[in-house]
Amino acid sequence: MLCPRCQTAIAEGARFCARCGTTLVPQAATPAERRQLTVLFCDLVDSTALSVRLDPEDLREVMRAYRKYVSDTVARFGGFVSQYTGDVVVVWGAKMAGEGSSGSGTGEVIAYEKKVPTEGGFVLLTSGTVKQMTADEFKAAPKAK
Repeated sequence: MLCPRCQTAIAEGARFCARCGTTLVPQAATPAERRQLTVLFCDLVDSTALSVRLDPEDLREVMRAYRKYVSDTVARFGGFVSQYTGDVVVVWGAKMAGEGSSGSGTGEVIAYEKKVPTEGGFVLLTSGTVKQMTADEFKAAPKAK
């Protein structure tokens, strides 16, 4: 490797050029990789009204139990919780079960819009696919446990 500034040969592992003192940037060991991520936004319904009704200590316990349930459920399917913002949980899955496979959109339902059981809408499957379903399709679809 040569110094980008003075073109002097650089010893392996050097962090600075011995001749001109230029800081050397290490070469990337592996090329960048593009990956598809699965992102899930999860909200505790009516949490604002709940915060008005409950004592702060009781609310903290409800939120702690909610967050534990969500993180345990997400971990079961190979994801992880990246961040909690208020009562909204943002989950960035490294890979969910079956993600990156044929992409057929099959799998068990692990999350869905509130209106899906009655009106239809979007669901998230264990395959990592987001799929639109009618209310009847949702009722017949296998659900993750």
